[in-house]
Amino acid sequence: NVLVGALGAYVALGLLFGIPFVLRGVQKIDPVAENGTWGFRLIIL
Repeated sequence: NVLVGALGAYVALGLLFGIPFVLRGVQKIDPVAENGTWGFRLIIL
């Protein structure tokens, strides 16, 4: 049970950081990624 809870927390924190990064932050690191498809953004996530 503890392992499942820890894994769930890990995924939740990853998504909490990852979604804003994919939507806005990646363009600051790689300007070409601004024109990336949703498939590309999903791979980054």
